[in-house]
Amino acid sequence: MKKKILLGLLLLWGVAQAGNLTDYQKQKVREVVSSYCNLISQFAQTEENADNRSMQIINLFSNENVPTYNDLTDQEVMFFDYLSTISSDYNHSLTFSFKENINNQKVYGLTEPSFTKTKELIYAEIEMTKTILGEGLKKTIKNVFVVNLKDYKIWGITSTSNETSPYELWLIGIQAYNKKQYSEALEIFEKCANNRHENNVYVILSQYYTGVMYLKKEGCKHFKKKVRDKKGVEWLRKASIYYSKARQDLDRLGDY
Repeated sequence: MKKKILLGLLLLWGVAQAGNLTDYQKQKVREVVSSYCNLISQFAQTEENADNRSMQIINLFSNENVPTYNDLTDQEVMFFDYLSTISSDYNHSLTFSFKENINNQKVYGLTEPSFTKTKELIYAEIEMTKTILGEGLKKTIKNVFVVNLKDYKIWGITSTSNETSPYELWLIGIQAYNKKQYSEALEIFEKCANNRHENNVYVILSQYYTGVMYLKKEGCKHFKKKVRDKKGVEWLRKASIYYSKARQDLDRLGDY
């Protein structure tokens, strides 16, 4: 019975697709990202009201464990650790400035990766160019903000600084999947899922996609069923550490 339920759930699963946002959604996404940029710039530059400002920033996120790219140490960390780096290592002596990459990547929507059928847009992404100035420090990077359209909270921030970043790999994987090039997509998702920055938002999503693709037999039919199922559940468990949807799907699977 469980296997029939599982098959039904898997057949309804769909990988994230780009979609059109309403003007209202675009405005709300830009508002929350703009608020973040203003607050983090103030936090980076002065110790005054730092505790209060850090709480204001955290309130913009889905939860206190949101992953982010620490552009000061080139590591993927929890956001609270990023604030600590600004305070302890740089003593609030940095200047941050942000500019939306209007010409490169406009705000667009993504459906949620899920076992359940949905065409509703759940997430939006927006790319910003960030410049950091400090004593002996001058750096420009590209950030991608992932915003939940249900509550307009930031779900994660990552960097697109290099071609092999989790973000770039994830995009390549999505493109391959949408072309039904499942073997290639699975290889790319699994490569991204194995990234050492396990709390990167796109590593987490890749772990989820990898797990579901193994359970759906997409791009991995040469594996024995027992191996596919084991790999699928293992990847879902990894994703479930940070991703509530993966936890929910594991609950549906039970002891499968």
